[in-house]
Amino acid sequence: MLTYVTTRSGNAKTGPMAATYRQQASCPTTCPFLRNGCYAGGRIFSIPDRFGTDDLESLRALENRPLPNGIRFNVSGDFLDDDGEPDLDYIAACNAVADAHPESIKIAYTHAWRVLDPDMFTFTVNASCETEEEVVEALGRGWQAVIVNGTHGATIGDKRVLTCLAQTEGLSCAECRVCSNDVRTRPIVSFIPHGAGSISAAVATRQERLW
Repeated sequence: MLTYVTTRSGNAKTGPMAATYRQQASCPTTCPFLRNGCYAGGRIFSIPDRFGTDDLESLRALENRPLPNGIRFNVSGDFLDDDGEPDLDYIAACNAVADAHPESIKIAYTHAWRVLDPDMFTFTVNASCETEEEVVEALGRGWQAVIVNGTHGATIGDKRVLTCLAQTEGLSCAECRVCSNDVRTRPIVSFIPHGAGSISAAVATRQERLW
């Protein structure tokens, strides 16, 4: 699985943090956005396809480099190998980087939260959900959760919904840090669909099928 690492992302949403990019084959086939409006489709997924490597040396090198603005794991892609199973080598490398920088923020999301387990990680990974039912299930499995098109100010389970501050107030992930928080009372972050226009249709289809 090809992985590309940058020590300073030029992405305005994440801010100038380190970041990893992985191929689309690392995503679960159950993701409703797979080849169906994923914001990473095309331009972003081309980064690991063109510049990534199948070793993890560049990722491991971050253990010994300062990360003053933190790291965003998986700007594209997920924590799986191309056989749909957890990529244990990649997860171990991510954990090693996180452990080497206990004070740095770590941002990560996964659509493979039914395959993975939060205990596999030494940093906060958010379960990416499309429905309130999925959020409740993910919380019950021990994940922190995010949702697409959630209602700002509403409550799911015992947690309130907060629309992404990068999308509403212009804060970068490096400034906001909510998604890196693992405290029990942390809100569920809701994202306004961004990227290809079909992403909204993909969400609507998933919600109609599951509700």
